[in-house]
Amino acid sequence: MVPATRGKSIKVGCIAKQAHYSEPRQVFSRMWYSFSPQYNKSINVDRFYTLRRRLNGDPVFLKRKTARKKVRKAIVAMRTWCRNNRHKPLLWQYRILASKLRGHFQYFGVRCNMRLMEAVRHQAIRGWRYWLSRRSHKSAIPWEKFEKLLELCPLPTPKIVHNV
Repeated sequence: MVPATRGKSIKVGCIAKQAHYSEPRQVFSRMWYSFSPQYNKSINVDRFYTLRRRLNGDPVFLKRKTARKKVRKAIVAMRTWCRNNRHKPLLWQYRILASKLRGHFQYFGVRCNMRLMEAVRHQAIRGWRYWLSRRSHKSAIPWEKFEKLLELCPLPTPKIVHNV
């Protein structure tokens, strides 16, 4: 719930609106709106953090990006998966990892979220190389050799699927 010191909260369905600006901006989890002098409206809707701003008199637009902890959770899950399956055949690993990335991009592929989706892809590639390098006692796989593998088995690139 909204702290009592922030002013009066009006609950409309799942949305709480603030009547006063007694504290700096605060973002609540789930479906709570918070208003601040800096932004017109900010909201954290389960997995997305949305900013609604007016820039130089332009019309108001919504800017969404994935919540930070969700990005971190996805990266850790992919690295853990790569670690647990590093001894499986490369083609099998590629198919599953590509499927995981494709699913991530289809869910989080909203407008203005490209930078975080590219970061997830980059970290997945780094994690895959890291754990492939630890399949044996030999030295790490050089980037040149790993890039040749990525040319043969390219991982999907992020794209905007939802234009909300």
